[in-house]
Amino acid sequence: MLSTDNPEQTITLTAEKVVAPHLRGIDLPGEVRHLDGLFWDKRQGFTYGPGFKAYASDFPPGTKLTVTARIELPAEESL
Repeated sequence: MLSTDNPEQTITLTAEKVVAPHLRGIDLPGEVRHLDGLFWDKRQGFTYGPGFKAYASDFPPGTKLTVTARIELPAEESL
């Protein structure tokens, strides 16, 4: 959470294939099935925020999306 003591937060997501969990028990030995497309995390292939939208499948696997939010407090003399 952003605060006066912690004015900046950064998160990095990586576009990756996700193993299809519902298929784990029926795969052949050594076979791993993936969900179609790429995902920023195990739940979403699309993410957005102020000023950006990003589909993981629009980029090659391993692409990193780094998002930074920063609060800039006014100078003390202007308060």
